[in-house]
Amino acid sequence: KYLHLTLAFLCTLIVGATFIFSGFVKIADPMGMVNKLYAYCMALQLPVSDNSLLLKFSAVSLGTVEFVLGVYLLMRLRRRIATRSAALFMFCFTLLTVWIYIQSPVADCGCFGDAVILTNGQTLAKNVVLLCMTVYLLFTPARLRRVVTERNAWVLSVYSWVYAIALSLYTLHYLPVIEFTPYTPGADIRNAIEGEISDNNAQKLSNFYLYDEKTGEDLSYAIAADTGYTF
Repeated sequence: KYLHLTLAFLCTLIVGATFIFSGFVKIADPMGMVNKLYAYCMALQLPVSDNSLLLKFSAVSLGTVEFVLGVYLLMRLRRRIATRSAALFMFCFTLLTVWIYIQSPVADCGCFGDAVILTNGQTLAKNVVLLCMTVYLLFTPARLRRVVTERNAWVLSVYSWVYAIALSLYTLHYLPVIEFTPYTPGADIRNAIEGEISDNNAQKLSNFYLYDEKTGEDLSYAIAADTGYTF
């Protein structure tokens, strides 16, 4: 009995925390997830624009569902529905990562956005472990105690949904609340292009690229070298 309780607690903690983190990095920067989804669409040769409303809706929905599921699992809200949903979620995404691992249509699955970059092999291993944990939770006889009372559960549930959706809409309109890429406000792109920065982000910043859509002319250096006020 105690072994089942311990394993159930650890599985709940790991799966719940992973879902919350994975969901948060998506809703904190939904446009980053849009770029990942667009890469999948290009690999599948789907006729979708890189700024389509469908991709934005999908990015927000994916991040919101992951975040809320993580809260439900950790707080033991609607345990049966949350556990079944998490198991189904991991089953589908494990199949997806098997395809990604074999075919390598994208370099990074985008599970954790730009916060944590995993190889396709690492992503598959992670999903297999999480799938096993969710299946164990689905069939384990252990029943963990509620963190919040049933009377207050709906408050936390509603707050989770509202928070996730509101944060997604805010960051779609403004900048990400946390910038996981090296392009943070104040980043010195000009010196990175000129090779005058030697920190870890210099290589990524030096890949800054802007071009004229009509002529194809590379405008990156001309714009970065402008010492005036530049948008």
